[in-house]
Amino acid sequence: MKKVATTHARTDIAVIGMSCRFPGADHHEQFWLNLKQGKNSIAEITPDRWSLEEYYSPKFEQANKSVSKWCGLVEGVERFDHQFFNISPREANNMDPQQRLLLEETWHCVEDAGVALRELQAGNTAVYMGVMAADYRQEASAPHLETDSYAALGGYE
Repeated sequence: MKKVATTHARTDIAVIGMSCRFPGADHHEQFWLNLKQGKNSIAEITPDRWSLEEYYSPKFEQANKSVSKWCGLVEGVERFDHQFFNISPREANNMDPQQRLLLEETWHCVEDAGVALRELQAGNTAVYMGVMAADYRQEASAPHLETDSYAALGGYE
């Protein structure tokens, strides 16, 4: 029997930049402060999101109603600077807000790293993120809306 020598190469990594946007926190410093202070960023849903009268009921048996009126809202998704990312106004208007946030927060992460973008691009660099939900896609494909060739672009499967 032949014995094979194995070696485990060590690969060092460094987290050099971070960014996030959560309810009640537009950046990671505020998010960390909220955690330390035990801040609850869940609030009653606002009328600009949906009507409590139309969609909410505390009675489980009531049809077509939500039994919850609470949510965590990420603010500022309408402030997306499409020109900065070289995206047309029409395309930006049809983008899922999560895609807009992803672009913005990825750029904030690069800024937080304090390393020139060209240097990051030349190295072995990765950006990791978490995204979920398809509620915007459901809204964008509602039967009463006119179909647009830019509608529902992105990571939908």
